Amino acid sequence: MAAAVGSMVVSHPGNPQKDIYSLYFSDSAGVTVKFSRTGKADANSPDNIVFTQWSGVEDINLASATGQTTTTISRNDLVIGVLLNANHLVSVVTRPEPGFIFAPGQKLMAYQVA
Repeated sequence: MAAAVGSMVVSHPGNPQKDIYSLYFSDSAGVTVKFSRTGKADANSPDNIVFTQWSGVEDINLASATGQTTTTISRNDLVIGVLLNANHLVSVVTRPEPGFIFAPGQKLMAYQVA
């Protein structure tokens, strides 16, 4: 499989603004997902987000299938959840809301797992 792209929607309690991040999923297992808030994410984009305010991940979607079946989500380098990639394809209208919450200063990272 080739690399895939996606997006992530992040909300902030008490703030109507939502942030949309572009995601880049490499075609290799054991590597980090890349994030960009200013353009299309690619292999050279940052591999983490440090939030400056309370933040909740509302949606994660992938434009196409990846070679890996799952993605782990970590908060400050501790795994807090596992996403089954097939459930988060953009074509799946009933995809689950991730619901991950981050406090100011906490770091989000995501790893692709075979």
